[in-house]
Amino acid sequence: MPRVNLLPIKSVQRNAQARNELLAIVGLGVLLIGGLYWWHGNLLSDIDQTQSTIRKLEKEIKTLKAEASRVEEFEDETTKLEDKLVAIDKLRVQKIGPAMLLDDVATLLTEFKKVWLKSLDEQENGFIVFEGFAMDHDDISDFQLGLEKRSRFFKDVQLGPVQLIEGDDVKYLEWQITCVADYSAE
Repeated sequence: MPRVNLLPIKSVQRNAQARNELLAIVGLGVLLIGGLYWWHGNLLSDIDQTQSTIRKLEKEIKTLKAEASRVEEFEDETTKLEDKLVAIDKLRVQKIGPAMLLDDVATLLTEFKKVWLKSLDEQENGFIVFEGFAMDHDDISDFQLGLEKRSRFFKDVQLGPVQLIEGDDVKYLEWQITCVADYSAE
């Protein structure tokens, strides 16, 4: 005879297995949601930290820009002060230099008794033109060498035209010397 098993063992086992599978899926879903929530929290924390760093760096940049503008102002003021110092030095040289230059010329002229100075003309380009008289060529040459070698105020000394002048029983030379004045050679 056929045997009929009326006990629902297999269906109970199937139901239990389905319940276990369902619990496992729900558990995995809860773990997945919990992991995603934790990951989201970490991302928000990283974003907050990065934004805080950005704000701090922006404040530092503003501070550095302010300091940089102050440094630029100091550099501008330094440049202005240096320009003023250069102008003061130039004025001082222009004030004292010509007097010392004339003293140097006077000293040279007292050493050379046969040389006379008729005029001394300073031109705008820094050249000085001496015009004068002398008894002979050696006296002019000595005066020119004195300007060139012994005076610290004259550079590029060049002898110009020399002309013989004959007067009443007197012969003398009219000469011209051109040079560059250097007032800074105190």
